[in-house]
Amino acid sequence: MEFIHSIHARRVPVGGANVEITTPMPVLPLSHILITIEANLLTANTSDNWPSLLGALRSIQFRWRGTQIWAVSGLDLYRITRAMGLWYNRPEAAAQGAGARRMITLCLPFGRPLYDPMELFPAVAKGETELVIAWTAAPSGYNSLIYTIESVQIPDVVPKSFLRATTIGLTPAATGDLDVDLPRSAPLLHLGYSVTASEPVAALATIEQVKILANNQDRGYSLVSNHAARAMQAYNAPLGLEMDNILHVENTAASYTQNAVTLSNVVNLSSASEFGWLPFDFLGDGQFALQAQTFQDLKARITFNTAAAIRLLPIEYWSPAMLSRGGEPARAAR
Repeated sequence: MEFIHSIHARRVPVGGANVEITTPMPVLPLSHILITIEANLLTANTSDNWPSLLGALRSIQFRWRGTQIWAVSGLDLYRITRAMGLWYNRPEAAAQGAGARRMITLCLPFGRPLYDPMELFPAVAKGETELVIAWTAAPSGYNSLIYTIESVQIPDVVPKSFLRATTIGLTPAATGDLDVDLPRSAPLLHLGYSVTASEPVAALATIEQVKILANNQDRGYSLVSNHAARAMQAYNAPLGLEMDNILHVENTAASYTQNAVTLSNVVNLSSASEFGWLPFDFLGDGQFALQAQTFQDLKARITFNTAAAIRLLPIEYWSPAMLSRGGEPARAAR
């Protein structure tokens, strides 16, 4: 078995605010795409804010003939791949002076294990696929954003399936229950969601609880709390602290105390805190995948504590046959 790892954009400056950059993608079956972001600290001795830095990638879209196969923010891409246990997002931060460099590499996957010849985005004609990244202004504390895009292809194979992930953004008009339609074109492997506020930083999290309804009947998650949904990111990948900001409160005695210890850790910024995860494909073999294409109606019933914005992130399991000539998914038979 062979693979081809290629660079398609090397250390390209973003240039300014609200820039959208399109990069053509290769034609052979794709395992995954790597996106490396580099930035500089604007001033010396500034605490890093990794969620803010990833927020510079407002949207990452992989398109086939204009159809969105992946459409998520940079921060949500990190959250999804971390929760699936596919990618360890290790930031590089080696110095604290003004202009000190920061680097992190994100992974956009097309298979549940990377490099699986049966789970790839299929071969296409030249010009049919592209990666479109919409950038915002450089986040607070950083400047000089640049990026690199690479891909891994597996030639001479015919994959049977690939991952698709899109974003459903909404803001409720009021607190209480709201039903949100979920996609029904293919099996649903996971459902993630990003919220505006989480506990205990906020008095109440944006979301209190969630349930899944298929044809108006409870399905799997008859009711799950937001606290449990956040913790369930650890099902496939133990929740590490690789992108969390940790504070230590200094000794607060009125006078100097030799060898005094600081207080225990306080996590003041965490990319995982404002993210919930409802997995279905626990074992990675499809046994528990929600067969969304078999239902007439599929909804998430969300109980909102506050009328604040959220993003739902369904992870679907598509087959190449669903890439119809017109770019629309083939609907299951009714």
